[in-house]
Amino acid sequence: MKYLIIGNSAAGVFAAENLRKLDPTGEITILTDEPYEVYGRCLTSYFIAGDIGEEQIYIRPRDFYEKNRIKLKRQEKVIKIDFGEKKVFTAKNFYPYDRLLIASGAKAKKLSLPGSNLPGIFNLRTLEDAKSIIDCSQKAEQAVIIGGGLVSLKGAYGLLKRGIKVTVVVASPQILSQVLDETAAELVQQNLEKKGMKILLEEDVLEFLGEDKVLEVKLLSGKTLKADLVLVGKGVTPNVEFLPEAEKFAEGLPVDQYLRTPWEDVWAAGDVAKTYDIAYGKPRVNALWPIAAEQGKIAAMNMVGQNYVYQGSISMNSLEFFGFSTIAAGITRRDEGYTVIKKRQGANYLKLVMDGAKLKGYILSGEVRGAGRLTQLILSGGKINKLPSFLKIF
Repeated sequence: MKYLIIGNSAAGVFAAENLRKLDPTGEITILTDEPYEVYGRCLTSYFIAGDIGEEQIYIRPRDFYEKNRIKLKRQEKVIKIDFGEKKVFTAKNFYPYDRLLIASGAKAKKLSLPGSNLPGIFNLRTLEDAKSIIDCSQKAEQAVIIGGGLVSLKGAYGLLKRGIKVTVVVASPQILSQVLDETAAELVQQNLEKKGMKILLEEDVLEFLGEDKVLEVKLLSGKTLKADLVLVGKGVTPNVEFLPEAEKFAEGLPVDQYLRTPWEDVWAAGDVAKTYDIAYGKPRVNALWPIAAEQGKIAAMNMVGQNYVYQGSISMNSLEFFGFSTIAAGITRRDEGYTVIKKRQGANYLKLVMDGAKLKGYILSGEVRGAGRLTQLILSGGKINKLPSFLKIF
């Protein structure tokens, strides 16, 4: 049996690992457009900050592929799949398969503004991005971060820890607008500003200025910011350009409860897959490392002929900057029509989003003990009628 996997991150590698356990003799091949073994994308900002070294970013020993008889084909960018002939084409080769897993993940959105191709402007998605940012930061004094999402703030944190002056430009009225409500976002922002980060809300970029490299960022308000380095974090989009009618899958590739795609003998998992969200009650992409890993394992089980149902997931974001923690899960922002409980004590904040007696989402800031039990309540559909006793601080 020939198993072919597109993607060498969490979903792809955990799938390959499980396939080898389930099928000791099958041929397993992973295609990746990167030159590296599997690493933790979520660790790149800590690598930039100097909190960890490069060796610590890899999540498997260097001999992992050889020991598990997995062929890793590096720098092989997939350009087309022939589902009838069961062949995957890259720019250099083609690879036949019996069973295929699409675990191609997502890519950073690019800006199309004047000057956006100047040297010194980066996204933060890959290890190569992180290395380029570190290299540029050696001579940088001031950095401008575009976007107020989690990737942007983690990148800003990393650069701030390197001793660089950081200004974050956010189009929304708050940071982390896709994850947190106004109160939790304000608490996180206050903590970052205490550490020297400058955050400009309701501002956006007009153009980037410079000749041989970026020197300034001009904002729509007319302000101009000096910048030796610019990090753009404006979200991600699924890697589906190699699929027929790719524009249909701009919000993720739909799969059934077995993680099967519309094509025969083809499964999908990870940041590219649109799977059932337990809190929202409908398919969504939940682009999180543990979810991708779980989906990869389950896809492998079904690729060898088992019929294992994927029960679904919830979105969950955990962040810590300079010792201040925030965890948000499930429905946290668009809470119209739900019962909302809010409690605040100093820098500690709690928000519960309820549908009747069922917990659908929560935010914990400052004191985050009890987050695991709240998450399990959402996943299990458990009911609560009052503030749980394990949230004693509130």
